Amino acid sequence: MRRAGLGCVAFAVCVMLLTISNVQASEGKAEVWTNVLAPIAGSPAGKRIPVTVHFRDDQFALTFTGVDAREYRLLQVVAGAPLVMLDNRGGGLPLPRGKLPLFVDPATPCGGMGMMSDCRKLAEGIHSGRNAVHWAYRRANRAGPAGSDSGQMWVDSESGLLLSYTGMTLGGQEVRWQVDRVSYELQPDDLFELPEQEGSRQKRRR
Repeated sequence: MRRAGLGCVAFAVCVMLLTISNVQASEGKAEVWTNVLAPIAGSPAGKRIPVTVHFRDDQFALTFTGVDAREYRLLQVVAGAPLVMLDNRGGGLPLPRGKLPLFVDPATPCGGMGMMSDCRKLAEGIHSGRNAVHWAYRRANRAGPAGSDSGQMWVDSESGLLLSYTGMTLGGQEVRWQVDRVSYELQPDDLFELPEQEGSRQKRRR
């Protein structure tokens, strides 16, 4: 996927990558299947792709492979900062409007969906190997996971990690996210660091 190709999909992806709330998260790694990143990967719209999610407090890094066989990393290094998409050849693209739904407040998971939204607790149980609560929501006005207006989601009872969601946007697009497994453990620092720019490297060598 060329840099120009990344730019072509950036706006559409940024519209989908909307957060619900900014909560203090744990540290760990999750293996996920989702269609939210299909446009970036160059896959057909709606196709689910495997993504590895590394998270630590307000930082996260998502790694996946595009149809061009390049490895990509979607990175947030500071809470509220724009996302940056990197490839394994040193290319990068900022996504100024991009945010990603990884965590919600487990006590009020629909708290950011607005006064007109309707949120109902459906069940409690084990999901993706975690104690979790199943919720249904509607009339979220694009404030649901991945910009959805209605759908269902499973939330980790302790951390607030979104273990899965299936939602519909106001435009009729289905968004899906499914955590196959998650582990809460220390993550390497370099996963959450932006690569050093060539100019900086040259100055340091002098």
